[in-house]
Amino acid sequence: MSNELSILALYGLVLIVTIVIQVLAAAGQVGLVALARSRDDMPMLVGLAGRLDRCQTNAVVAMVLFAPAVLILQAKGAFTDTTLLACQVF
Repeated sequence: MSNELSILALYGLVLIVTIVIQVLAAAGQVGLVALARSRDDMPMLVGLAGRLDRCQTNAVVAMVLFAPAVLILQAKGAFTDTTLLACQVF
């Protein structure tokens, strides 16, 4: 596995941990029942739970932009030192 794919996999793991922590914080604030229902009527998350919710949303959006770029480079076999640096900076 290339270094770029390893970075993508590591980011995926970080994203999963972020989601788990966000769910735990939100469950502590609004309860598991509220999290299991439709989010249309869920109360606004505040404090740490709110911050983690925004962090998780940003991380998912970043993954949507980052993963296809890395996977396309893998398919083309176009990894270079520059692509590794770009992945490390990301």
